[in-house]
Amino acid sequence: MKYKVPAMSNSGIVKLTQDFRKSLGYKKDEPIDVLWVLEYAMREMFKRYNFDFVVKPIEEMSEHAYTDSDKIYIREDIYDRAFNGEGRDRFTIAHEIGHYRKGHILKMIVTSFVMTFVMFALMGYIANCEWFYVQFGFDKAWGLGSVILMYVLFGGAFTFWLAPITNYFSRKNEYEADLFASELCS
Repeated sequence: MKYKVPAMSNSGIVKLTQDFRKSLGYKKDEPIDVLWVLEYAMREMFKRYNFDFVVKPIEEMSEHAYTDSDKIYIREDIYDRAFNGEGRDRFTIAHEIGHYRKGHILKMIVTSFVMTFVMFALMGYIANCEWFYVQFGFDKAWGLGSVILMYVLFGGAFTFWLAPITNYFSRKNEYEADLFASELCS
C-alpha cells in the first residue's frame, strides 16, 4: 500500500511565505522582525482564533519552543536571544510561526480525532463479534471490557505499524516549517 501525502511543493511554501511577508508589509528580501510578527502581527492576523504566545522560564520547558492550537510557547532564553538578534533563535520562533501558519496543529488534532473515532468504532464492532469471545475465551457478559483489556495488552503490536506513517507526516510538517522559517528569516 502506497501513501502519498498532499504536501506543498517547495515553491508553494516559498509563495506562501512571500504572501505572508507581503501581508505584513515586508518586501521579498527585507529583513523581518520575527518578534514583532509574533507579538503583534500574529495577534492581528489570527484574532478570531484567539492567538497568543507565552514565554516560559527555562525550568518549565525542556524544548526550545512548541505550538498548540492557539498559542506558541517559547522558552525564555530563546526569546531573550531572539530579542538580541541571535539568528538561530529567530529561526526557532519563525519555525513555530510556520507551524501555526500552515495549520499543522489543527491537522494533527483532526487526524487524532478521526483515528480515535475509528479505533472506538473498531472496538465496538469487535465487541459484537462472537468469534472474539470464542477465540480468546472471554465471557460475552464482559462486553466492551474484554475488548478494552485486549487493546491495552496487545494494542501496541498493531499501532506499532502506524509509526512509520505518523513519522512521515511529522517529518513533512517539520520540513515545511523549516522552509517557511528560512524564507521568513532570509
